[in-house]
Amino acid sequence: MRILIIGGTQFVGRAIAEAALAAGHHVTLFHRGQTNRNLFPEAEHIYGDRDGEIEKLAGPKWDWAIDTCGYVPRVVQLALNVLKDSVPRYLFISTGAVYEDRGLVDVGEDAKLISTDAVKGEEITRTSYGPLKVLCERAVTAAYGDRALIVRPGFIMGPHDPTDRMTYWVRRLAGRKSVLCPDTDEQPMQCIDVRDLGNWIVELVGTGSAGNFHVTGPDYAITLKMVLEKIRSAVDGNGEMCWVSTGELEAAGIRPLADLPFWIPASIGTHQIMRLDISKALDFGLKLRPLETSIRDILEWDRRRGLPPL
Repeated sequence: MRILIIGGTQFVGRAIAEAALAAGHHVTLFHRGQTNRNLFPEAEHIYGDRDGEIEKLAGPKWDWAIDTCGYVPRVVQLALNVLKDSVPRYLFISTGAVYEDRGLVDVGEDAKLISTDAVKGEEITRTSYGPLKVLCERAVTAAYGDRALIVRPGFIMGPHDPTDRMTYWVRRLAGRKSVLCPDTDEQPMQCIDVRDLGNWIVELVGTGSAGNFHVTGPDYAITLKMVLEKIRSAVDGNGEMCWVSTGELEAAGIRPLADLPFWIPASIGTHQIMRLDISKALDFGLKLRPLETSIRDILEWDRRRGLPPL
């Protein structure tokens, strides 16, 4: 297949490009050349900013366009305008944060989407991120109909993660004598290794599938506390895990998600992004490596960076 990846050199796009090239597909990367410019010399590279230079993609034909970096509907629409008549299928990377917060236990792909009424501009914040993605999804579906494929991941982890969310916990639990941890027996946890996400996407586009898919893991119930304990065991950490209650953390001004990655107290939500039903993706061949494997690979990658300890 001929696959166009909008993005393709950082994290999610990088993993998709790597999987597509390994599978023998002809890959074109459209990116600004600002991040990992020298990656994938075997791929075709078209340099440009999608907000203003997307016309560079007019003319050539691909079997699929994979949009890894669409956050604002206006900008996504620019790509759709150029590609909808020349590329037969379009895959959009959305998010599991598109749902109305109703405290559901197993959120299906047909759950009610979050309201977009409050969206007033293009600034991406914690509260606007989900609604903006909903608007992007609608633009893709309006342009492509039953030829659109919407992928809604949960939190994503793995080597080369620029957010360092999972890396934060791996580094601290591997290298400190004591680590402050949120005491959250009740908080569910879901995340997926970016390489599993990339492999599955490439396999899925080969089937010509369409529709909406949740893509996260693991394929069993787990809590944030259990994940932190698994990290400590996987990295052979010897430090003390200092469990602190949600009330104490909030009283101390600790910021959820920002100061302690993945910690989401009930005061800011009911964990919809941690309760995604992935049975559909599993039926379509999603394969998940053990969490411990991802943890060890993250630690190995992080140590190669040579950064100071957290």
